[in-house]
Amino acid sequence: MNFIDVYENDYGNVIVLPMDSMLRVVLEEKQLTGYRWQVKDKSSSLEMVSHKFYAKNDQVKRAAGVAIFYFKPINPGRCTLVLKLRRSWEGDKTIVRRFRIAVVIISD
Repeated sequence: MNFIDVYENDYGNVIVLPMDSMLRVVLEEKQLTGYRWQVKDKSSSLEMVSHKFYAKNDQVKRAAGVAIFYFKPINPGRCTLVLKLRRSWEGDKTIVRRFRIAVVIISD
């Protein structure tokens, strides 16, 4: 399986994703603050298959680290992937950052 990696500095870019690849989105997150990255809308072209958090310091669980999202393509086409960094229990008024990319899914 091939992975196409994207990071926060890829904000606004167009990402070409072959059908036989996975999209891996890596974003910095500080879980102790309560702010978590969340996918804004479901897509008919991409399916989130996994979401994991890795702390930078193993001694302090849920400290600063990276949130990693894995998406698999469902069918060829174009979609926009948007994630929001917010406190889920307080809603969109707490959004502090957004991440957005355009994804073009191509046949193998």
